[in-house]
Amino acid sequence: MQEIIKKLSKKHNLSEEIIEKIVKSQFEFLKDCVERGTLESVRLHHLGIFRAKPGRVKALKEKGYVGRQK
Repeated sequence: MQEIIKKLSKKHNLSEEIIEKIVKSQFEFLKDCVERGTLESVRLHHLGIFRAKPGRVKALKEKGYVGRQK
């Protein structure tokens, strides 16, 4: 991953730290969406759509994990 960050840094004339934040930001966004517990689908460009399976959602609701506050 560091090699890709170095290449992008040179290509776009930005620091490696900024490029790393940009690359990692989409995964932080996905993590935040999952932690919110709304169970909405999240699309990451070029990676796909991430969503909970309906059976898994049902099981989480039955156990009381969905919708509770942290």
